[in-house]
Amino acid sequence: MVAETPKRPVNAVTDVSPLFKYLLKAPEHVGLFHPKDIHSTPVAQFYDLDLYDEHLNHCKTAFGPNFQHYIAIKSNSLTRMLEHAHRKHDFGIECASMGEVLHALNHCKIPADRILFDSPCKTLPELEFAVRNKIHMNLDNFDEFEQCKRFIEANPDIELGEIGFRLNPLVGAGAIAALSVSTSESKFAVPISEKEKLLKCYAEN
Repeated sequence: MVAETPKRPVNAVTDVSPLFKYLLKAPEHVGLFHPKDIHSTPVAQFYDLDLYDEHLNHCKTAFGPNFQHYIAIKSNSLTRMLEHAHRKHDFGIECASMGEVLHALNHCKIPADRILFDSPCKTLPELEFAVRNKIHMNLDNFDEFEQCKRFIEANPDIELGEIGFRLNPLVGAGAIAALSVSTSESKFAVPISEKEKLLKCYAEN
């Protein structure tokens, strides 16, 4: 029997005015809203952590126990939020740049094997760093594959982590064509039309 997909969480906080009123009255927080500070404008971010947890649980339940989930660091780069997603929900962290990889490693303290590095334009030093540190890496194209292979062959004693390919399933453009990344013109990932070459790479390596 197939488990029914749970309903999407909708229990969100919609009014943050009580918090603002508290901050304005509390002396210890007066520095956040100092009336004489003309050089800065008060800025605040609010997160409904209960709803955040509900969404992560909903994702895990919908896909089942055989999937490993990753949160894109660019969608929320706050250290504590990323730590929470990993420690409480066992989510990995997806990184599209080396800066994001270093943030996940050094600030969020995410284990290297739970960091997914899939930049679409990795430099040779970045490829080598990911291999040496056993960071889970998805190669974006066959040029990266050849560079990575040459480095590994030149360092036969190196201990490898997980290395795969980033795939473009070619499902077509979405409602916003400018943001679509699954057409044949996309710069992201190896198109699934290269199936035979992909299988050959896996079979030989």
